[in-house]
Amino acid sequence: MTLVSDSIPYMVQGVSQQPDEVRKPYQGAIQINAQSSLVDGLNKRPPTEHIAKLLTSSETNAACHLVDRGSSSRYIVIIQSDNTLGNTSLKVFNALTGAESTVTNSASDLSYLVCSDPRNDIRFLTVLSKTYILNRQATAAMSSTTSADVTFTEKQRFSDLPTSGVSSGDIYKVIGDDSDQFSAFWVTYTGGSVYEETVAPNSFIALDATTLPHQLTQSGSDFTYNVNTYTNRIVGDTDTNEDPSFVGKKINSMFFFKNRFGLVAEESISFSESGEFANFFRTTVTTEVDSDRVDIDVTHTRVANIQHAVPFNEQLLLFSSQSQFFVESSGALTKDSISINPASDFEMDTNLSPVGAGVNVYFSQISGAFSRVRELYVATDLDTHDAADITAHVPKYLPGNLTKVTASTSEDLLYFLSSDEPSRVYCYKYNWAGTDKNQSAWSYFQFDSADTILWLETVENKTYFVTSRSDGVYLDVMDYLVPSDTNLTFNVRLDRKKSITGSYSSGTGLTTWTIPYEVATGTTVSAIKGGTGADAGTSVTTARPTTTTVTATGDFSSQAFYLGIPYEMQYRFSTQYVREATGVSTSIGEKMAVRMGRLQMRRWQISYEGTGFFKVEVKPDSRDLKTYEYSSRRVSFSSTQPDRVSLESGSFSFPILAQNDKVTVDLKSDSYLPCRFIQAEWEGNYSVHSRRM
Repeated sequence: MTLVSDSIPYMVQGVSQQPDEVRKPYQGAIQINAQSSLVDGLNKRPPTEHIAKLLTSSETNAACHLVDRGSSSRYIVIIQSDNTLGNTSLKVFNALTGAESTVTNSASDLSYLVCSDPRNDIRFLTVLSKTYILNRQATAAMSSTTSADVTFTEKQRFSDLPTSGVSSGDIYKVIGDDSDQFSAFWVTYTGGSVYEETVAPNSFIALDATTLPHQLTQSGSDFTYNVNTYTNRIVGDTDTNEDPSFVGKKINSMFFFKNRFGLVAEESISFSESGEFANFFRTTVTTEVDSDRVDIDVTHTRVANIQHAVPFNEQLLLFSSQSQFFVESSGALTKDSISINPASDFEMDTNLSPVGAGVNVYFSQISGAFSRVRELYVATDLDTHDAADITAHVPKYLPGNLTKVTASTSEDLLYFLSSDEPSRVYCYKYNWAGTDKNQSAWSYFQFDSADTILWLETVENKTYFVTSRSDGVYLDVMDYLVPSDTNLTFNVRLDRKKSITGSYSSGTGLTTWTIPYEVATGTTVSAIKGGTGADAGTSVTTARPTTTTVTATGDFSSQAFYLGIPYEMQYRFSTQYVREATGVSTSIGEKMAVRMGRLQMRRWQISYEGTGFFKVEVKPDSRDLKTYEYSSRRVSFSSTQPDRVSLESGSFSFPILAQNDKVTVDLKSDSYLPCRFIQAEWEGNYSVHSRRM
């Protein structure tokens, strides 16, 4: 029997579903409500902070969008619809305060927004003060508006047009001959010897704006909803100046690219006139103008029904259910310079819009009841592209039916929502060092199981949540940097956190806090002192007389308290093995685990920093659970001195006394105090009846 030991040098690689023997020893089996940081190690996730109650009734499906015009001007748009006009609504709220903005409806009604699945049917695109709103179920059409039905005269050539005996407004059709470089065109006499190109008489000239993306325009804190004004066909006819390719089709996506507004319908991509975002017609049919609209089809051996268009790194990425394409042009985008080239042939889940982050674009795939995520590397100077599977080591972790992904390029992370697990946020934390990826960590945040997270969006270091609960829809925010709360040296880990000053009743001897949301009386709401006294950061024992009140015995009305709902962090270590010192490595580069012999774990040691509380649960097979607690809270034994809170660093040892593959070791914390873990070590007795050759 030999005494052996090993270390887990860091704990920031999330979870793995590979067999314990081949996974990296510093990957975990479970990680819930913990975030992985290369700087801070494994730490309890940031809390959510309550901003406001937005809607008075619960919701299961809504389209949401963040209008972000800087840190002091952020607004959240919410569209609700159950496929009836009477239950279709458009509301806008201040993302910082939750105050509802005034929305003036200048359209005839909200009929364009009527749909059965707002979350998937409605798309948004914000440019400056204007937000375009697309209903993917609406079929784009031409209106019944026509040009004047007047008589006209045909001429062979432009030089044949008369200069006398003609009245202003007379229309001529120049039909051309074999020597011309253009098709027939129409002109109108304007006086003198001047003719201007015009549209054919009695022809359809206008797009039906009621069937096309509408606009929401911001003015200060107020918004106006209206149909968008699209430019009419002003020259040619339906042969020489064709309808845009999206007419008669459902528009799947919209985008801005190289100073053009674009719409995607089936296999067709339509670009507006350069700098004129409302014009999808040619401005002349007598010559090719570089700034004119561009209409192009995607051709491929597979079905190329384009569902998403993502401008990225001076390229436009197109996504169909089976393939990905790049739209490229050398210099300005024109009819002659544009090309669409296949990038890769990966199937994708078209219900989830791809998202760009850094030099990569992320998109999902359906894998049975689960989802996979691919990382498409985009390099403008390379002709080859690859989309690595970043869920290869967790193939059955991310649930199916993903509805939303948001990226933070400042923190190198992605958050995913799924309608299969509506109270969870799945997290992917990554880090690149040049071309080497030194972090690829999956985990999830678990919120109240009764919550339905409708939407989230990350801006800089903050993530905004729109969450439906039994009594309404709420707006919360999470700050990834977890700044210290006012007057405290740490950030209080309580969800739906709010700073509130209570009122004291001498008759009852109770301090009462009224919280701005309803919580069942059986749910604990903690109260943490936020004043400037020596006991700042300590908690008081609370009771819940009603769904909106919290009480504590004593007079605490002189200072603000932080109130919120506790949540638990959990991290389960992978099974640890004795590994080969030299020789064969696994497919992921780790030394091979040795299964011969017996490893009897004696004890573990965990290094922590800036930590107030945690506990370790050790559960051997067929034996009772053992719990070992660490707390840095210093309790005063003097009646004249208050209790105090301190955050400390050090190491914590605890016994295991079980065989390595017949025990689970969990780190947990349900405290409002922070905890950070840097590394772990273990030692045990190893016995084997043979020797390696």
